[in-house]
Amino acid sequence: MSTLHGTPIPGTARTFKLNWAAYGSAKPGQTMGETEVFQAPQEYTLFIDKLDRNVNDAILYDLFAKKYSSLMSAKVITDPLSRRSKCYGFLKFSENDDCVKAHKEMDGQSLLGKFFKLSIVN
Repeated sequence: MSTLHGTPIPGTARTFKLNWAAYGSAKPGQTMGETEVFQAPQEYTLFIDKLDRNVNDAILYDLFAKKYSSLMSAKVITDPLSRRSKCYGFLKFSENDDCVKAHKEMDGQSLLGKFFKLSIVN
């Protein structure tokens, strides 16, 4: 693996970025060999669609963070080449109640003059 890390990916201008990962059946807090098992915090996600092209991460975050304190992040998906919005994104919450409440209260609302659609991601 160390021979590939940082080398160019053929046919692109990008390089390989590789790291080690541990996989096994240990419970959080236990160790597997020399590695302690890490448990990621629980996340609850909403998919947001039909956004105005001018909506960015900060605008989206500000809209939802005012009402839902467990909002962890807001991400508008962009085209990697043009950097233009693809008019959809994701909202991540640390509390399921806020996620469900945001879905019920905010689905069909407008942002920058365009009505958006929310869906709960399983």
